[in-house]
Amino acid sequence: MFALISEQFLSRIWEAAAFDATRLKTDDGRDVQIIRRGWKNLDAGPDFREAIIRLDGRIVEGDIELHVRPSDWHAHGHERDPNYADVALHVTFYAEPHDATRPIVTLRGAPVPTLTIEPFLFTSIDRLRAHFEQEDRRNAECEACCQAALQTMSSSDLLAWLSELGYERLRERAQRFGMWRKDASFQQILYQAICEGFGYSANKRPFLELARRLPLEVILRHLPESETPLSENRARWMQAALFGISGLLPPQADDSKFHDPDTREYLAALHDLWAMQKASLNARPMLPQEWRFFRLRPTNFPTRRLAALSHLLCQYAVQPPFDHYLSVFALAAHPQKTLLQTIALFERSLSIPAQGYWKGRYQFGKPTLATHDRDFLGQSRIRDIVISAIFPVFWHYAEEMALPDLRRQIAALYSNFPAPAQGNRASNRRAAHLLAGRALPAKPFRRADIYQGLLHLDRHHCSPHFCQQCPSFARNLI
Repeated sequence: MFALISEQFLSRIWEAAAFDATRLKTDDGRDVQIIRRGWKNLDAGPDFREAIIRLDGRIVEGDIELHVRPSDWHAHGHERDPNYADVALHVTFYAEPHDATRPIVTLRGAPVPTLTIEPFLFTSIDRLRAHFEQEDRRNAECEACCQAALQTMSSSDLLAWLSELGYERLRERAQRFGMWRKDASFQQILYQAICEGFGYSANKRPFLELARRLPLEVILRHLPESETPLSENRARWMQAALFGISGLLPPQADDSKFHDPDTREYLAALHDLWAMQKASLNARPMLPQEWRFFRLRPTNFPTRRLAALSHLLCQYAVQPPFDHYLSVFALAAHPQKTLLQTIALFERSLSIPAQGYWKGRYQFGKPTLATHDRDFLGQSRIRDIVISAIFPVFWHYAEEMALPDLRRQIAALYSNFPAPAQGNRASNRRAAHLLAGRALPAKPFRRADIYQGLLHLDRHHCSPHFCQQCPSFARNLI
């Protein structure tokens, strides 16, 4: 007889790690180590995002989906839902007889391991309930006094604390990229990190998957040598590969549905180029359902971002990205280089003028963007990629290669590099919380380290209500 358990209760168990993590095994007997439990997802899709596990010694990144029973996966239709295509681990409270549930697979048909958590709990269900209720009461009290306590911190202490959290986030991201070293060179790691940044929040996973299916070395090797490096024809060759492997190239039978001649000519060219490449690329195309368009600004649509990536890849054919940024760091270290000049070097490296078929467009056959369409990537996106991808990759490189001067250089840049102008919902929400009733200049909050510190605070403490693990709680509320 099953006790009455809700997914919300299971979520609390997972968040609190209220289980013996040293002896976890999947239902089919594989060892599982939880490296990162992920962050709680409040939108549609899996319960926890961006988890990292070690499955039988192999590092796996992905999402965590929680259910009371294994059969709930199919009852909820997750095997048909692209939102669940990147689930790395299916965590259930109870097991079921083997013949009572179908295999757990994603939309791609990839099997998902199931971990039944109940045998590994530290204590009884009743004791866990009592513990969570007591924790809720303490957190409610903490939230009520948190803002008041923060007001006792001096402005300099507050900024120093946020900067410290920002460096925690930098090290956390560097460690994550370091986990890719087992399977990839630094060149490929940087390419994957930049591609992930192109996806913003909604399409990070599919862009990363695309970069893995189309490794940098492979796609550059397939470029036609007869073309000039940055020609539009070379970009089209790239676009055919990117749209083909991404699954976003419309079927050839649909070409007649597009009425404007530019689109029909462009699609005919892409189909011809894709037919020439697909056998030698030897990569399985993704499913179009894996890409998200809903609730995105048209300028952030993955079709337009893929077009931008094609032009960046043409630049990488001239100088690969890792080599390029090593030279940028070397230039930035010159004593005559000012901070503004260094910032400009990094920003120009990702500045891609809108051009070709995709200038003024965001989808096939829809020329609806304003005529002043100048760049594929805005300044805020560029800055975010520099801060969240380039700096952490080179931080790990500096650590692995024992280059303390490079690490000091990155730290100096990180503390002075401008944050994205708009911030994001999490950073803006946390800044409003910290600054309520406080007169503090806005300038420090435009720094990368402070911006990243706000994100780290929101992700690891405030949003999951881990008030008592918060450094502010330890310093001010005890």
